[in-house]
Amino acid sequence: MCLVSSAIAYFLASSFANDSYDRNLINTAGSVAARIRMDAAGAVDVDLPPAAQAILRHTNPKDKFYYQILKPDLTPLAGDALPTIATQLDSNIPVLGYAQFDGETVRAARIRIPLHDHPNHIVLVQAAETLNSRQDLTSHILISILIPQILLILFGAAAVSFGVQKGLEPLTDLRNAVAERSRVDLQPLDESIAPLEAQPLASAINDLLERLRADLEAQRRFVANAAHQLRTPLAGIQTYVEIVQRGHSTDNS
Repeated sequence: MCLVSSAIAYFLASSFANDSYDRNLINTAGSVAARIRMDAAGAVDVDLPPAAQAILRHTNPKDKFYYQILKPDLTPLAGDALPTIATQLDSNIPVLGYAQFDGETVRAARIRIPLHDHPNHIVLVQAAETLNSRQDLTSHILISILIPQILLILFGAAAVSFGVQKGLEPLTDLRNAVAERSRVDLQPLDESIAPLEAQPLASAINDLLERLRADLEAQRRFVANAAHQLRTPLAGIQTYVEIVQRGHSTDNS
């Protein structure tokens, strides 16, 4: 159960981190697209001075940022030599995916947008970044979910253990009351020491003790009666034996 819960927590944390960074990546691609212009000769130009590029590339010090501008036929116009996310090239909805670039896995967002003041000219803008910040955020979210969950599980287990132990105390008292009795003590148990749920058990034990007491009493009466019935014949036999012994003694003399 804990493993399933951890897996769900990791999935939710990863999904939340990706959604947050994906929105930011799409917005960054839009910011790059807003700097694209077409000159009088029809050439596409990107108005991204070195200072602006430095800001883009160092917004997040943990990750590397890349961008690329393409024609609809995937001809590069400017930016980094990113691998193209080769799905839904004609989609007006932002497309997201993973790619390998410069030996690292990157998350890329591509938007398809008409040029400003030239709506008939379409360009594709890709923005990509490495995954370090996403993984860090996922880990932080996962820890923030799991630690309270683990503490809650431990607290719950302790509460259940204490509750079970407390709830079994009357049964323990009942057990001790039975264990401390001698084998001949058949007096009824005090049913008030048993919890409500166990009182039928205590009543059944008392019924058993009563039947045992009755059986033992019947056996004692039987033994006493048998002894009484045998006492008279035995006395007569003993008298005859004494007479015979006296006769033998007289004959010998």
